[in-house]
Amino acid sequence: MARISTYDLDGTISNTDKVIGTDSSNTTTKNFKLQSLKEFIFAGISGPVTINSLGVSTVTFPAITLGTDTSGSYVESLVAGDGIQLLNNSGEGATPTVKVNPLQTTITSILNDSLCVGRDSTNKICFTTDNQIRFTVNNALDLILAENALTPGASDGTALGTASLMWSDLFLASLSVINFDNGNVTVTHGDGVLQIDTDSKLEFRDNAIFINSSTDGQLDIDADDEIEINSAKIDIDATGNGSDAIVIEATAGGIDILASGAAAGEDIDIIATGSSINITSTESDADAIYLRSTGGGINVDAALKLDVDTDGAVEIDSVGLSIDSAGVAANITSTTDGAAEDFTISLAGATDSSLILSSSGTAADALQIKTTAGGIDITNGGASGEDIDISGALSAVNITSNESTSDSIKIESTLGGIDILASGAAAGEDIDITATGSSVNISSTENAANAIKLHANGGTSETIKIHADQGSSGSSIELLSDAGGIVMGAGTTFDLNATGAATIDSAGIDINSGSSTIELTTTGGLDINSSAATIDATTLSIDSTDTTNITMTANSDSAKTLTIDALNSGSGAGSILLGVTSGTAVTIGHTTSQTTVSDDLTVTGKLNVDDATDATNATNGALVVDGGISVVKKIFCTSTVTASNFITTSDRRLKSEIEPIKEGLEIIKQFSSYNYIKDGEKESGFIAQEVKEVIPHAVYQNNEGYLSMSDRGVVAYMHKAILELEKRLISIEEKLK
Repeated sequence: MARISTYDLDGTISNTDKVIGTDSSNTTTKNFKLQSLKEFIFAGISGPVTINSLGVSTVTFPAITLGTDTSGSYVESLVAGDGIQLLNNSGEGATPTVKVNPLQTTITSILNDSLCVGRDSTNKICFTTDNQIRFTVNNALDLILAENALTPGASDGTALGTASLMWSDLFLASLSVINFDNGNVTVTHGDGVLQIDTDSKLEFRDNAIFINSSTDGQLDIDADDEIEINSAKIDIDATGNGSDAIVIEATAGGIDILASGAAAGEDIDIIATGSSINITSTESDADAIYLRSTGGGINVDAALKLDVDTDGAVEIDSVGLSIDSAGVAANITSTTDGAAEDFTISLAGATDSSLILSSSGTAADALQIKTTAGGIDITNGGASGEDIDISGALSAVNITSNESTSDSIKIESTLGGIDILASGAAAGEDIDITATGSSVNISSTENAANAIKLHANGGTSETIKIHADQGSSGSSIELLSDAGGIVMGAGTTFDLNATGAATIDSAGIDINSGSSTIELTTTGGLDINSSAATIDATTLSIDSTDTTNITMTANSDSAKTLTIDALNSGSGAGSILLGVTSGTAVTIGHTTSQTTVSDDLTVTGKLNVDDATDATNATNGALVVDGGISVVKKIFCTSTVTASNFITTSDRRLKSEIEPIKEGLEIIKQFSSYNYIKDGEKESGFIAQEVKEVIPHAVYQNNEGYLSMSDRGVVAYMHKAILELEKRLISIEEKLK
């Protein structure tokens, strides 16, 4: 074999190249691959390895020393791989710096129990402590991340955020606890609740303003000046059943409850349901309890009893005073124990004012002025015209006496006259003088033409009636004049009514009313027999208290006509008015006959046709009209409308805000067409509720809530849909071509 030195040097070496060696077991020669040789050499190394400049370039072991400090034995240079940068890495005494490229992708992990990463020795992140990551800034241990806690390097040593750099949000898990000073104060989260432990305080500004719970079940709000609560509504509820369930107390100053509401109902309400309201003052002052209203009144309303109990006087000073009692009897009583202890209700002040005793009671004795022992004096010291007036605005005035004397009730005027006046305008609002079991005597001693005068002057319908109910003699009513005659004069009618015979005996009877009325009245029949009777009158009245008939009975074979005509020979129109009294029904025609109106018929009110006949053709039904019908307002029909033609006004001049329908097919696709039964008949059509969802203006609702529909509105959208389909069809045809 030639010497090895005779072979050429090969600068390219691979793991598959072979070298020659001797087998130690049998001294035979053998070859080895470089890959096997590398694996064998490094497989047995477990401790530190020193690699000089003549050694390999990459080694991974627990501890490696690159070179020495001996001249000529230092590492000349280090070459970094992908993603790693080496600085100051050559020359004796060099201190290489390794940096990782932020964009590198080849390094997946760096694990070392002595690892620190940072900018320099004073600003770093260290992993040197077991189960901790320690953060040092400016040579100060500021933050420690332990296994389950993030803590500052020292107690009270690190702030979370600054005045200029603040965190945006803080997210804590459910049931989290915020702990201050190792349990001095804790804030615990619950189900929608933040709880401050035991008696800890929530202070504002200083230690004199705070909220806390001093004992279980108690919440304290303390302030050294004022507690102000502002809200649209403040509700303070206490569920305790003690006598002091809610206590508002001022130990030194006063208590003000103010309400500035200006609208009705914006009041201060103090309500006790099932309990009492007690307002007590121990101040020894005249106004120890002061109720005052500077704008409105003060209303004291008690359902049972209002008790004002005082050892001194009760004094009420007011511009106006109103005492109301509702639902129970009310008494104002003064009990005397001696003479001259009068109870006086007086109106002081010489002004045009009145003292009024008023009652709204509905009983016959709604207002009583009564004595159980002494008399009653009503005395007036006023001047002329300042009278004593007793009036009943809507009720009677009764003066009753139970004394059995001839002057039991005496109305006397020692100087002037006596006027008895009644201003009632309705029937029965009369002046009645009634003597039960005794007589009524009206006498006068005045020697004058009208010493006794019955005078009515109320209007054209006034009457004066002298009536005896039970007198059966021929002189039940007597008009006697002992010296002179009797004159009866009538401006219009002179009426004599008698259920028996009426006899006028005279040499001659002259009944002459001139331009006035002559009235004949009888409870029996009144027959006027004449071959030709004519009544000429400016006004003709026929009055009856029972059914009145005007009947024409003809015995001729020819047709006869009863004509009621209002003729006017002048320029004015004549008319016939039936049913002149409001609410009086007028019936024309008969149930078995036909009524014909030959001229125009105008109905200013509502026309009701009560006949229920259904219309099956053009000649029957409840209402049959031979001509056309013109209707201004809407027509409502709950059944079928049949016509040979329907014409709807559609003139442009009757319409405004005209705009084309933008889409039709998509609209009509949203409702369906149906077959159905309505009013017992099978029909085809639409459901108004479905149409209303897409075409609301085509559906109408009546007062009973039923919907109706305008087919015209639906047809308009169908027309638009046909145009859209036509356009699509043309497009398809064009494509097919």
